[in-house]
Amino acid sequence: MKTKAIKFIMPALAIVFAIAASAFTAAPNETAEQSMITQGYVQIDPQEPCEEVNDLDCSLTGAYLCTSGGNQVYRFENGTSCSVQLRKTTPN
Repeated sequence: MKTKAIKFIMPALAIVFAIAASAFTAAPNETAEQSMITQGYVQIDPQEPCEEVNDLDCSLTGAYLCTSGGNQVYRFENGTSCSVQLRKTTPN
């Protein structure tokens, strides 16, 4: 009787553990770099270099454009230009 119960319980436990383990190994939709808070820059005049903006909660992903003082906030790309728009998850 004991061996019948063990033969039934062992495979069932293996299935339960497999399902539980797979629940915690799902790949996220965005990479860690995309969700990191990124230093922002604004470019008020195209002839002037980008100016650093502090204390912003901006990243590469989000539903809303990141702005500072009415200006679009960008990521300083390759040390040459402000071309990648930054976003944030909340409107304010």
